Amino acid sequence: MYSASITQRGNLKLGKITIQRKGGDAGQDTAQMLQFKFSPKDLFGIEGSHITSCLG
Repeated sequence: MYSASITQRGNLKLGKITIQRKGGDAGQDTAQMLQFKFSPKDLFGIEGSHITSCLG
């Protein structure tokens, strides 16, 4: 089961994925969009000399 928490900066963490408001962009509408951040190493595993997907 995955955990959900809010960081000190107000980002939402769902398991290993962080969700945050984009910001920046000098006040443009795109600054209100969400960014989804994750580490590619969490999606792929290395077993021996083969790379395997952890997505299913």
